[in-house]
Amino acid sequence: MLLWLRRAARSYILQRRYYTADCASSSRYHNSHASLRSHVCGELRASHIGEDVKLCGWLHKPRLVSKRGPLFAPLKDHTGVIQLIAIKNEGLIAQLNQLPTESVVSVCGQVQLRPDQDRNTEMPTGDVEVFVNSVDVLNEASQDLPFSTADLSVPMEYRPLHLRKSGMQDTIRLRSKVSMAVRQFLEIMHGFVDIETPTLFKRTPEGAREFIVPTRTPGQFYSLTQSPQQFKQLLMVGGFDRYYQFARCYRDEDMKSDRQPEFTQIDLEMAFVTQEDIIALTEGLVYHIFMNTLPSYPQPKIPFPRLTHTKAIEMYNSDKPNIGREGFNFLWVTEFPLFTRCSTTGTLESSHHPFTAPHPEDESIVSTNPEKVRGLHYDLVCNGVELGGGSIRIHNAELQERILSDVLKVKDISVFSHLLKGLRMGCPPHGGIALGFDRLMAVLCGGVPLTDTIAFPKSARGHDLMCKAPSSLSQDVLDMYHISVNSKEN
Repeated sequence: MLLWLRRAARSYILQRRYYTADCASSSRYHNSHASLRSHVCGELRASHIGEDVKLCGWLHKPRLVSKRGPLFAPLKDHTGVIQLIAIKNEGLIAQLNQLPTESVVSVCGQVQLRPDQDRNTEMPTGDVEVFVNSVDVLNEASQDLPFSTADLSVPMEYRPLHLRKSGMQDTIRLRSKVSMAVRQFLEIMHGFVDIETPTLFKRTPEGAREFIVPTRTPGQFYSLTQSPQQFKQLLMVGGFDRYYQFARCYRDEDMKSDRQPEFTQIDLEMAFVTQEDIIALTEGLVYHIFMNTLPSYPQPKIPFPRLTHTKAIEMYNSDKPNIGREGFNFLWVTEFPLFTRCSTTGTLESSHHPFTAPHPEDESIVSTNPEKVRGLHYDLVCNGVELGGGSIRIHNAELQERILSDVLKVKDISVFSHLLKGLRMGCPPHGGIALGFDRLMAVLCGGVPLTDTIAFPKSARGHDLMCKAPSSLSQDVLDMYHISVNSKEN
């Protein structure tokens, strides 16, 4: 199954390169009074033979046939690679041959047909080459650069080099295209409103560890939002009955291959809806993404199959089962337990989050038999990967307060006073879902590592190896924020 996905992803990548080359000839690249180039590397074809062109890009390792030439050198930009050829001009040949790999150059030359024996059918530009007349070095790369985009693996310390690789270019550009498709579907076709919510929040017990942000007021701290959950519920109170955003979320959790300390989710919430409404809308969104960004892929069939949590565990011993062998196998898992008992403390915890509504048939036993209560919670799974989850929310303040205090035993429910107050302002029935954008992209790209779907990811330990973060602070800064550091290492 993974092999099939990667073949499909490769098919998309080849199509994207031809598509990019076609688009490259548009006026956005040919603004003669503003651009340093007349064409981009990936657009040149036999139809350009005889044309004088000006190209910009990164020079790759040249191949010198003899001292007097010819010299062949690949020039690359985001659209692809074109072969340069320099003949007879010894000064030009020496200049190109001495430039370090990954130097940025501007090249003037003429497009010519390659000899039959030199044509490369693996390259969209493989029928032609550019006879170089002059080279202007825009920025010479370091001579001792330990890696280049030709290397199979480039460490995170050299992330900009890794981003130049064609595979990363394809993935990040597909991510942008998917983002546009999501916005088109939600905002233009379904009347959603894109609303930003705060990142600086306060600590509330929602399940995950939070990142703490000190302030210059002694003893006062922000925390970074785990998700926009409470804010989007308050937007429902505020009358924005169809909200969405590409939300940045932060969780100080132990790292796994499918988890980053900061990540993006496609976050949406709707008022006056049922679970069926949200599921149907999400299926339509997924279908729209495929139709508009991956038309050559087999399209997902909707409605997606469903399994209750109980059935999923019985049949697959997993709450995110892989139900197929090839293609994209989407599945809804529903009716999760509203509460689960912590294996270490023995206390009850929310299976999803404390704002999930109980199943109407089980609401009467929330206080008396909470472990038997099903939640109106639904997860979307694809090929064994949990892409996201959502629920119908509690919109009654009394029920929310009872769950927080009586069932979950939250010591101080005043930390939720803003939410409880909002529920008492006339809160409509509402629900929503959040899809992990990074995980979605990893699936769409054939099961690539999560770090290959993010421009600047963190390492397995949650560190930024390129910028060397997290880092220490000077004593002056620590004093400003009233922080005392315990130097004892764990």
